[in-house]
Amino acid sequence: DWDRGRVLCRQRQFAEALTVFDRAVATGDWWRFYRDRGETYVRMQRHAAALDDLDRAVALAPDEADAVTLRAEALPGLGRRADALQAAQRAAELDPTNHELGWFRRHGAEDAVAQGWDFIRTHDLRAAIERYTWADELAGGYAEARYWRGRAYLQQNDSRRALADFEEAIHLDPHDVESYRRID
Repeated sequence: DWDRGRVLCRQRQFAEALTVFDRAVATGDWWRFYRDRGETYVRMQRHAAALDDLDRAVALAPDEADAVTLRAEALPGLGRRADALQAAQRAAELDPTNHELGWFRRHGAEDAVAQGWDFIRTHDLRAAIERYTWADELAGGYAEARYWRGRAYLQQNDSRRALADFEEAIHLDPHDVESYRRID
């Protein structure tokens, strides 16, 4: 059941995967059962259910980076971005080369920048700045997030913070022409 659930999840047949994962979990308390069912919930955007399973997986196997990384993926969906950063840091300590962690950091930061842009369009600069800050922290330094946060600071007439972000964006990406233009 566990193996069939993994195949079904990869095939994006999530409801069927949950059914067979439930049977697997009923046979015993193995961290991989909870981890893979939790991953299925993450893919379905059912973050609370995912967190329940991933908390159990991490409790059973606290040094398994994949389970910790998936837990980090579930937390932002519940508005717990600070906890997600802590979980990502823990996963990096366990396995700095973890592919899933790299994917989560990269795509999470890209999504946060896109969300920030949506907030700028609705003139919610505070929320935009918060999302750009989250993207920068999650990625461990992200030039695009710094650039866009600098633009939001400019809209707030905060030139000092804007300049600092544009300079940091250039430090992170010396080819960031737009940041040079904004500094000028």
